[in-house]
Amino acid sequence: LGHDLRTPLTSLSTVVETLGAHRQRLTEAELQDLCQMATADVNYFKGLLEQLTVVAALEDPRYRASAERVSLRDLVESENNHRKGHGLRWESVGVGEPIVLGDSQLLQRLLKNAYDNAARYARSTVTTQWRQVGTEWELIVSDDGPGLGQEEIQRFATRREQRRQVGKDGHLSLGLGSVIMRAIAQAHGGSVTIHNSGSGGAQLVFRFPVI
Repeated sequence: LGHDLRTPLTSLSTVVETLGAHRQRLTEAELQDLCQMATADVNYFKGLLEQLTVVAALEDPRYRASAERVSLRDLVESENNHRKGHGLRWESVGVGEPIVLGDSQLLQRLLKNAYDNAARYARSTVTTQWRQVGTEWELIVSDDGPGLGQEEIQRFATRREQRRQVGKDGHLSLGLGSVIMRAIAQAHGGSVTIHNSGSGGAQLVFRFPVI
């Protein structure tokens, strides 16, 4: 956390010092660039604090998820409809009615994080499947991207010293999305893993107990 906070604090300090000492000599374009830098750092702070708050709440031993019956199929269909027309195909298929006992807002967030992750790598299609395997429901989110390297798979859902990264698409990643997915899954008695599919893309696999 200290490392994550020091980087944007240093950047913000530089912006403020530059404005204070050289404002009169800066061009309009330079002022605009400094404002954009400051805005990016403020947005980073907001995202980091919001995500850390979620992780802290879920990992508190006193935390108890609400106990409503939540249809994973309904959450998938809702998220698919929300994302239509954004450059990718969002498909879903499954057998049975996957019901999880828990908090619908947290489960919706888990799915949103999974979709955001898949969308960054997918070439054209993200597919979500559900099925019952023994005493568990499996929810599988697959993309048709290039897949993940072994190091990326090993780092999934783990805390790292340096989380702030900019992807090849310009997306600023805080590195906490997978940590939050794991925390939400565990709060509902489940788990999450990631691996590459036989066709080459990545697959997120969530498992929840059948009720």
